[in-house]
Amino acid sequence: MPIHQSDPNRRPDSDFMPGELALLVEGNRCRLLDGRRTPGVIESVDDGTGFFRWRIGAFEDEGKSWDVPIEDVGRYQFELESLRVSSARAARLQRAAERFSEKLVVEAPPGVCAATEARLREREKQARQWLKTESSFFLCHKDLPLRSRQGPAKLAEDLRRFLDEKGVLDLEVTTAETIVTNPNSGEWIKGMLIVLADMGLVTYCGKIVRSPGLFEGDGTKQQRSEYLLERLAFVRAAFRLAGHSEVVVYRGMSSESDWRDLPRAVLSCTFSLRVAKAFADFGVESKARTSYLMKLTVPVERLWMTYCETAGFNGRYLEAEALLLNQGSGFF
Repeated sequence: MPIHQSDPNRRPDSDFMPGELALLVEGNRCRLLDGRRTPGVIESVDDGTGFFRWRIGAFEDEGKSWDVPIEDVGRYQFELESLRVSSARAARLQRAAERFSEKLVVEAPPGVCAATEARLREREKQARQWLKTESSFFLCHKDLPLRSRQGPAKLAEDLRRFLDEKGVLDLEVTTAETIVTNPNSGEWIKGMLIVLADMGLVTYCGKIVRSPGLFEGDGTKQQRSEYLLERLAFVRAAFRLAGHSEVVVYRGMSSESDWRDLPRAVLSCTFSLRVAKAFADFGVESKARTSYLMKLTVPVERLWMTYCETAGFNGRYLEAEALLLNQGSGFF
């Protein structure tokens, strides 16, 4: 059984034209330039934040919407009969794309990481004690099913109860759902990466914040920091309680673009070699210009989220996913 859904009878690329800002018109149909050419439609364009909303038209996430930076329109191909905006509006979109493409680097001052790690060690002790007395999973199990692509529901329920007691469950729900659908949709995950950088756990290298209220309401930096501390502590405690000081994960990737560096802040991997291979296309006739497959052995301190404790990672996809904090110079 294939890892992901696809359409073996999809139309050829010659039936479409490359994406450009002038094609960002509500109702225009377009395809993502991924390996399976996922189809969708432009729902809206927000000049204020520089996002267009794209609704997915097929496969596992059919009906879900992504908020995509307008400058990424080149990653889509459009129907030949697509409508176009006026030249004046295209120029305004171009100016917005240039403004929002400004780079931002967030790196904590020396000493912040050590202070954060000290806080995490204390939180981990508390989480470990909670798991020993309150966990439904560890009441019946001693190890984690890392050879399976299906995470244990009882451990996911443990995390839900743990974070609910800490008052940060709402942040977990939003974070997990966004990552499952598309971590680059909107800016919620960007906000998490910036706070992780403020904490000294990663370095954020990306684009500037374009959503004015990103760090307001439930998403304040203080609330995000508390959520991240509790979640990281839970994951570390759970894996160490199961006897793991480090884990083996894999990463596979294919792209029709030339080689680009690995993501610097967070790296998406999998515990399943089969899943990693599904992402790495080495076929002679493949359109991929770049493909790689790698195995990593990492300490549990680098685990942010895994399919073991994250219910959302065991729904539409069964990718046995692990998100790793990729601090410093990364893995290479």
